[in-house]
Amino acid sequence: MVKFTLAEGTSEAVKVAGMKTGVTTNFADPSNPIVANGTKDAITLKSESATEKWAILLPQEAVSKGLAMIDGKAYNCDIAAVENNSYITTNTIDNTIPSTDKVFTVSKNGNVVRFSPGNLQYDKRTGEYSFMEHQYDVVETENLNVGTNYSRQDIVGLFGWGTGDDPTMTSEDTLDYEVFKDWGDYCGDPTGNSYHWFTLSEDEWVWLIGIRAEAEPGVTCREGNRFLHARIAVGGKSYYGIIVYPDGYDGGVGSYVYNNYRNVASVSAGDWSSIEAAGAVFLPAASDRSGDHVMSDDGTGHYWTSTRCIDNPYADYQVYQLRFDDGWIGTAVSPCASVGCFYGLSVRLVR
Repeated sequence: MVKFTLAEGTSEAVKVAGMKTGVTTNFADPSNPIVANGTKDAITLKSESATEKWAILLPQEAVSKGLAMIDGKAYNCDIAAVENNSYITTNTIDNTIPSTDKVFTVSKNGNVVRFSPGNLQYDKRTGEYSFMEHQYDVVETENLNVGTNYSRQDIVGLFGWGTGDDPTMTSEDTLDYEVFKDWGDYCGDPTGNSYHWFTLSEDEWVWLIGIRAEAEPGVTCREGNRFLHARIAVGGKSYYGIIVYPDGYDGGVGSYVYNNYRNVASVSAGDWSSIEAAGAVFLPAASDRSGDHVMSDDGTGHYWTSTRCIDNPYADYQVYQLRFDDGWIGTAVSPCASVGCFYGLSVRLVR
């Protein structure tokens, strides 16, 4: 049982984001048979009074600077660890000052996340992860040979699926990728805070962006301006990718056509600066890697999900990815494409 006390009373529904809502039952270990797994979603608290709210939570670790959503506004919320068989855990939600963080809804239940400031990279010289300095940064270049286990390159930006514990692996044996090891469980917090990062699932990417054939806002994907298929100009260079907008973005910068699955918009440096300041995320196209060779695919972007594709009839060990391109391969933006687990793709973590 978990009690949440609000600093200011409300009759609105209170949802707490990022709670583990999935469970794994281990019948081989009677002493610890039920463990909360990595499935995360928003939970709606039961209202005992205007300031007293309750929930029953699975055992899970503490959450630092989580989010409580009330009437469309986000409030920071630290949540104490929930132990096995604990009777009451207490928490306080200060809902007097909304959080300044920009949030992105990733489920029909209203679960929200915040994105890392850049793509993930790993430095094999120091053994440390970090986030790239700019949102448009990429590490590998097309046709680059990184060598076996990145022997020819010190920085890794394209990772095999679930290689949080072995980020330099370039093996093409699918059995080496059987168990998903989320990079967020191994990277610590490169921002210097106490955040826990994780990889979005396929369902979450679909809700965030939508599928062109069935993009019904509020039914199959989130509402509002979701993304812009774009090429941005920064420092005399052009960077192709997709801009993902935070919840509530009003589209007030430029005259761009939003949620455009095929056409690529040209975004000026000044407009991008304003859009980024509004909390938007840019996912640059960094190609992909097969074994030790970076592919040449004319600027395609590939981002991992945490979800194995179990219904692909053509190949084993397929995993869902977010893929986008200039339109020469079918749908230009697909948040539910699949790819072999041994390929090296980009990783963008959330918390």
